[in-house]
Amino acid sequence: MRRIVEQYKQKRAREKFMPHARRQGRGTTQKAAIAALVLILAASAALSLRGRGSETDAFVAAVRKDRIDALDLIARASESRRLVFLADVPSAAAPKRLAAAAVERLAKGSGLDVVGLEIDAAEQPWIDRYLSTPQEDASLLMARPRLVHDAEGVGRDYAEILRAVRRMNDQLGADRRIRVVALDPAGWPPASGESPSAAAQRFGQRDAAMADALRPVLEAGPKSRALIFVGGLHVLKSGSGTVQTGGTRTVETQWLAGRLSQTYPQDVFTILVDATPSRISSTPVAAYRGTAAGPVLRDAGLPAGTAVLVSDDFNFTREPIRVTDKPGIQFGFTPQDLTFSAIADGYVFLGS
Repeated sequence: MRRIVEQYKQKRAREKFMPHARRQGRGTTQKAAIAALVLILAASAALSLRGRGSETDAFVAAVRKDRIDALDLIARASESRRLVFLADVPSAAAPKRLAAAAVERLAKGSGLDVVGLEIDAAEQPWIDRYLSTPQEDASLLMARPRLVHDAEGVGRDYAEILRAVRRMNDQLGADRRIRVVALDPAGWPPASGESPSAAAQRFGQRDAAMADALRPVLEAGPKSRALIFVGGLHVLKSGSGTVQTGGTRTVETQWLAGRLSQTYPQDVFTILVDATPSRISSTPVAAYRGTAAGPVLRDAGLPAGTAVLVSDDFNFTREPIRVTDKPGIQFGFTPQDLTFSAIADGYVFLGS
């Protein structure tokens, strides 16, 4: 009994003079701060998504309200500007068909003197031969795979652009003859064995070579009207592209439309296009594959052939242009904050 009493007294003494330390945990203030941070981040994310949604909704609504037919947009552009740029999408048939239809529409309307195409300049003699034969022989075109971009799987559709020129020349007579200019420097695109650094250097020289090919034709006829059908990067009217390959110096190029805008500031009208490619195409360096507007309009159910003037409503994204580049090559735009409305005047949705 005495032993039990002594143990009880010792226990009471320990509780009085040596109290148990309280288990440490996050204080109330710390817990409140963490909860507040979580709420702020969640609210910020929600507002961001809501803001983006409202911007894309406004964009779709503006396109629905103002849309016109694609050929009408091209024709109206040609009435006010003599140099109309229309973007091509690699491996997509629809832009080629639109370009062929535009040749006929412009030739019969405001007039058309020059068609500039993204073709190796070494193919120019074959183009001239096809256009000058007494009777049309389309086999002259189909026998030249590089001329008609056959590697993209759209050879017949591309050939239709030149066939449209031929038809208009036959119908309208010699005094309204349309000239076709192969704009790409000789040897482009390069052979597959060319090194990335060499291809990048040549890529950086392409737009200057295209401008040099066009200027003599345009200067020979100060009132000449041209339809320039090239890859979408060359259609951008401002900014430039940069290419970096494995430790070599950065290659920078100014786009064709931007170059001509400096020479003919009141004459250039650029149209970007979204279209569905028929296959995945490769590129020696980098190539246009569409815009950020395409997926938005596709999801909204807009019909193919929708066209509209570019407005501030297009500026719902910080990355308006989509690009395919070759592995091992770093491609970018300068400046990085270019808006859609800064790089194009018109837009055509052909499906995306």
